Amino acid sequence: MRGVVLFLAGILVGSFIQVATAQQEREPLMLNHVAVSVPDLDEGIRYYTKALGLKEAFTFRDARGTPISYLQISRNTFLELQPTAADSQPGLLHVGLEVADVEAAGAEFRRNGLTVGTPSTSTRTHAVISQATGINGLRFELLEFGPDSLQRRVMDEWRRSSATLPAQAPNTLTATEAAAGWTLLFDGRTTAGWRGFKSASFPAAGWVVDDGALRHVAGQGGGDIVTTEQYDNFDFQLEWKISPAGNSGIKYLIDENLTSGRSGLGFEMQVLDDERHPDAKAGKGGNRIAGALYDLIAPANRVLHPVGQWNHARVVSRNGHVEHWLNGAKVLEFEIGSPDMKALIAGSKYNVNPGFGDVRRGHILLQDHADDAWFRNIRIRRLD
Repeated sequence: MRGVVLFLAGILVGSFIQVATAQQEREPLMLNHVAVSVPDLDEGIRYYTKALGLKEAFTFRDARGTPISYLQISRNTFLELQPTAADSQPGLLHVGLEVADVEAAGAEFRRNGLTVGTPSTSTRTHAVISQATGINGLRFELLEFGPDSLQRRVMDEWRRSSATLPAQAPNTLTATEAAAGWTLLFDGRTTAGWRGFKSASFPAAGWVVDDGALRHVAGQGGGDIVTTEQYDNFDFQLEWKISPAGNSGIKYLIDENLTSGRSGLGFEMQVLDDERHPDAKAGKGGNRIAGALYDLIAPANRVLHPVGQWNHARVVSRNGHVEHWLNGAKVLEFEIGSPDMKALIAGSKYNVNPGFGDVRRGHILLQDHADDAWFRNIRIRRLD
């Protein structure tokens, strides 16, 4: 692997020399990423995150369904990994360059003898991309990042998390938050405020407090757990972390009388390892991936942190209008009881459940889906 690192370093230096020559006395380009193909994507991610200490930023699938992972080196630079195609060899794919204006940069590249393609906007990352080919066939991606692009949001999040302000301890509220009406639903030490679904007590097995997180332990049962109180208009937030190939969920507006079963029935924000759990490819158009309104609405414009890292989830419910937020971005919204929602329910797995989607006041539920899942910083604010 040391040889791979040295090879990439040489490519970076060569890339800078070529770009600097083409762009002398003009607006400088910024290296955004180097893309390489690897025989085994999971093994490649493990190597670069463990051995080199890179941060796994996000993973998405391109239009062909190929998984692509971005590992963050610094705020503005990434290593892009994707699996090697069957007819190719592992190695360098392209160098990504951030530009302020793809059209202008492309025109400048053409004037300097490079072949440049027509810009297009990625439906996955929302970046504007143009392909360029330089000397010796070296391929570049010219990238323009708007505020809604995955890359821009990850870079901005790195900047926020690197601020010099002291970090707030998990499962705590500041005086300002408390004054604004926020209440902790988990203190990081006990299970106070929670009980088993359709039970007066907290499960004796399956759920534990683990290093400041409320954890469901794989294979130990326990069932779903719900808040002891009910809510209608609220701003609910938490952080979740899922195990490899894991599945869980955050349900809300739960009426325990809606089902005779042992699992709560209601609107659900999906918690999932999209890359390894088959449910991500089920459903319709991504309506079962992490952040989705399960089996009903797919999330859009999301940043999903990888397995083993915390994701910040937020559900806002006010007078029948509901929003899902993931890692600081709103990914979907809907109106309870609207014609659109009724049509979605009619075309979903819930069409056999009378009363589904009609509840406007209920418990918040954390799901036992038999996998390891962790939750912390669980808080809520009632809204007028």
